[in-house]
Amino acid sequence: MIDGVVARSDALIDRIEGVHQVVSQAAHLCLNVTTNSTISGAAIIPFSCGAYSNEAFDFVNRGGGFYSIHTVNAVTGLCLNVSNGPKSAGDGRTRGGPGNLIQWGCGDGHLPANELFRLEAATSGTYHIQVKSSDLCLEDPGAGGTLRQNYCDPASEKQRFTLGD
Repeated sequence: MIDGVVARSDALIDRIEGVHQVVSQAAHLCLNVTTNSTISGAAIIPFSCGAYSNEAFDFVNRGGGFYSIHTVNAVTGLCLNVSNGPKSAGDGRTRGGPGNLIQWGCGDGHLPANELFRLEAATSGTYHIQVKSSDLCLEDPGAGGTLRQNYCDPASEKQRFTLGD
């Protein structure tokens, strides 16, 4: 248990569909839609875990090992998106800046590769979340930042996440 979030014991990579909180192992903070925004372009930030609806994400299996990750904070049709889809790291400071994580309109059909994510088993029930379009990994940049994509580093705690109920 981390800040009241219980890690899923059965969260095998091929069976993670469903709603989860996503907890950063570096800061023990949950992914959070800033200010519970319901508009496209709102930043995804690390924030204290509190079981709020803006900290819940629905993992939808899109085949080939990839998932779209939908926000569930009162609006349907929004999912996680790497802003502007670059193949380079985000700065982790500019909300909505290129390479940083936002919520964006998505649907049930074909999704762009910057809205598809693969989970790779890391250590002790944690996962690396890799972006299909760039092969970079999601990272918690720390206090005051916004989630971003960065070059994958298997040793980095900032790139390890737990899925909770």
